[in-house]
Amino acid sequence: MKRTVILAGVFTAALGSLAMCTGCTGGPRLIERANVSSEAGFDAAALVIASDLDMAATGYADRKLRQLPGERDQLTILTALGSGAPGRASVFASNSVVGWPGPLAMSTDRRFVYVIETQGEIDDDVAEVDDPYTASPGELLSVIDITDPVRPATMTTLQVCANPASVDVAPDGRWLVISCRDGERPLVIVTLDDGLPQDVRLLPLTMDEAVADPDRPGCMYARLSPDGKSLAVNIGGTAIGFVRLGGEGAPSTAAWQGQPVILKDAWFAMGRWSSDGRYYLAADTGWGPGNFDAVLNGRGRIVSIAHEPSGAHSVAAEVKTSLSPEGFDISPDGSLIAVANMERTYLPGGLPYALFGRRQHSSLSLVRFDPNTGGLEMVDGPVRFDGLLPEDIVFDDDGDMLAVLSYQEQSKTPKEGWVEFFAVRQTPGGPRLEPTGERWPLPRGAHDLMVIRAQ
Repeated sequence: MKRTVILAGVFTAALGSLAMCTGCTGGPRLIERANVSSEAGFDAAALVIASDLDMAATGYADRKLRQLPGERDQLTILTALGSGAPGRASVFASNSVVGWPGPLAMSTDRRFVYVIETQGEIDDDVAEVDDPYTASPGELLSVIDITDPVRPATMTTLQVCANPASVDVAPDGRWLVISCRDGERPLVIVTLDDGLPQDVRLLPLTMDEAVADPDRPGCMYARLSPDGKSLAVNIGGTAIGFVRLGGEGAPSTAAWQGQPVILKDAWFAMGRWSSDGRYYLAADTGWGPGNFDAVLNGRGRIVSIAHEPSGAHSVAAEVKTSLSPEGFDISPDGSLIAVANMERTYLPGGLPYALFGRRQHSSLSLVRFDPNTGGLEMVDGPVRFDGLLPEDIVFDDDGDMLAVLSYQEQSKTPKEGWVEFFAVRQTPGGPRLEPTGERWPLPRGAHDLMVIRAQ
């Protein structure tokens, strides 16, 4: 998520801003649908989930962590997904919900999971922090061996940079790229030998002074193109830039390709490339860069950006979803985009619901994507579901089922998160989202999700 929204001492100011804001509290009507049974099940080899046990979902707003004493961050692996009783194994791996979906990556041979900590662990006796984004700066990369997924084991942990934000693995599996919220070291390369880290190298890149924000230094998120030669970079939340990588083997040079794409009042989160690398799709949460923008927000959107090697990048299309879209996934055939909208479930109770609504339910949207033109079209949603702070979502191998994370339940003392499943039905009127009612419990704080495809 974005810079924390501190409610203490600003409530009156927020109300003043709200009085001048048209349409801030609303959004499209959430569609409620009955559960349907799904005989297909979620078709994949495994699901990998990162859970942050240090903070409740509402800690972004009220700074209260509501920790679960004795509990530590976890990486959970679910196997035998079609059985109705999945296998389950967990291992400690320091991670944090602070940041966009992107702290997980997998080696190309599927033996290792790479986990970055965007924020470090917080002692159990800490009940409240000044700012979740600076409470415990992260610096570590953990490598987890999942060769035997029912017995995951930590292979190594190493320092990579200050406040790592995302990790991605090269198509040839020989190196990682890690974005860092550090103006001096915005990108680092970690070379790999048989999947294990060897060297950590700074990738020289001067941030564009016209776009870079000293309050949000470095790179907030980065994603490699399918050929591994270009990198899409989230700059300060307000712009998407493209970087050309060079050098033999692991990249040793980086240069900006053209000017970054800037959209008025955008607050970009994660992104995904189309399979041919022609388009980069980014979630704009709709929060904007202001202190109250995540409280007074309207609808967010998915933005399709045409990536041009010449540097003449442009917005190909955009489509509005519901409030606070953050995590999304592209179907295996590249035709659909499933979006998890957090609405305002990160806000705590006690606020006037008429003014600060949409706190009790989240939603899903389904968007059609044209890989030839980059076009986007809303086809279904927003479909309502329970659960707070759903930050990530993935399609199964067939593209007819979705797994969606919920960070925690609606409770004053939340102790559990879960993964929930939705069917994607093909109907005469187009694709349709249908809840199955099936959910599997997870530790509180489930925030990042990765699917391991069946071979």
